Amino acid sequence: MDLNQDMKSTETSRVETQRLHDLAVTRECFNVTSDEALAQRFGPGTHGMHELWDRVHVLNDNWHDFVIEHASCLLHADLYAEADRIGTLISRFYQMVGQKDSEASPTS
Repeated sequence: MDLNQDMKSTETSRVETQRLHDLAVTRECFNVTSDEALAQRFGPGTHGMHELWDRVHVLNDNWHDFVIEHASCLLHADLYAEADRIGTLISRFYQMVGQKDSEASPTS
């Protein structure tokens, strides 16, 4: 394994460790003991998933209106390029959430 692959593997491991920690905290906050119980409220096709989709939409609009179009951002090509790249990632994430939301119907 080369250094680049090792760094990617380490980052993937760090991100997954953080996700699992945050998931455990979230289960405690909602007083549920399983991912299945949490998915009944927040899985695809639920109000919870739709709420995430809406929040990403709001973030995307705010990012564009208040960051990308900010005069300080417009004056600096490097800042604008990075803000645009981040905006593209936010838009891509919005599409991913929408796709995930449409994968299942609400649980009964």
